[in-house]
This record gives sequence, structure tokens and C-alpha cells, in this order.
Amino acid sequence: MNPKLKKIIAIIGLIFMGLFTVSFIVFLVDPTALYGRILYLALLTFGVGLLMFLIIYFNNGFPSQQNKAQEMQKLKEEYLKKQEESQLENPEENHKDNS
Repeated sequence: MNPKLKKIIAIIGLIFMGLFTVSFIVFLVDPTALYGRILYLALLTFGVGLLMFLIIYFNNGFPSQQNKAQEMQKLKEEYLKKQEESQLENPEENHKDNS
């Protein structure tokens, strides 16, 4: 996902969580606000804010899977470097033995 899009989604999520906070406090103070439907508004804004967070969190895969993939990539790179070094060393040893 584009980093700019992630920032936009994060800002929208923060706005909805702010709306949730305000509407929940209003519900605690006066449960009959908006003809008793303030709680539904609070739950709706909480759900949208939570959904935005989950979209960003699970976008790149689960964190443990991402860490495992990075570790595997590092191990693969190290293995390839060792293989290249051994291939570079072997021709030199063969050249010395033939002399």
C-alpha cells in the first residue's frame, strides 16, 4: 500500500476515534441525546475507526510472518555471499595446486 494512502487512512481513523470519544462522553452525560441514538453513533464511529486501524495493521501481513520473511531473506543473502566467496577461493586453490 502506498505510504501516502496509509497516512490518509490513519488520519480518517483518528478522526473517527475522536468522534467516538466525543459521542461516548455525550452518551455518558445524557443518554437521551439525539433521541436516545447517541450510543449507536458512538458504536458506529468506534467500528469505523477500528476498521481503519485493522486495515493498516494487517495490510503488510501479520507482523510475525513479515519478520520471518525478512529473516529468511537475510539468511538467503548470507548463504549466497558464502557461496560466492567459496567459489572465489576454490579457483585460487586449484591454481596453486597445478603449479
